[in-house]
Amino acid sequence: MPPFAALTLYFLWRGLHEGRRWLFVACGAVLGMSAYTYQAARLLPVLVVVAFAAVAWRRGSISRRDWTNALIVAGVALLVFAPLGVYFASHPDAFSARIEEVLIVNDGEDLKGCACSLWGQVRAAGLSYVVGSDYAPFRTLPGRPSLNPLFSALFLLGTGLSAARSLASFN
Repeated sequence: MPPFAALTLYFLWRGLHEGRRWLFVACGAVLGMSAYTYQAARLLPVLVVVAFAAVAWRRGSISRRDWTNALIVAGVALLVFAPLGVYFASHPDAFSARIEEVLIVNDGEDLKGCACSLWGQVRAAGLSYVVGSDYAPFRTLPGRPSLNPLFSALFLLGTGLSAARSLASFN
């Protein structure tokens, strides 16, 4: 998915700056293809909409050309996505199967329970880089950290610096 996300945003960025129609067609094609990669790609259309909105906001208005370019991206993306969309329409359980497998909160769980589940998942994911809390052999060597000691130290340093800078920017 990352190459498709990068290409989608690349073509969109160039299209918004240069205004060439073929860039919007390319953006829509890659956006449509990204849906075939991984479920997280379903968030890419949100980024595309936000980008169009940000450009309009910055300019102070939305032009007919903006609407046309957005419709080109959406139309091409839907055309490329159509075969998968037809499959999802005839197999609705397949649309959310993987999402339900990795969902970290339970139906009916209160807000505190959801927050605790989310924090536990974030903590486990972070620790898997330096401690080795993952025992699934298809993701890593069982019981071994995902990073070697040098990269673990750099990971912790980068995470700490990022958190400190983020907190400082709010003050």
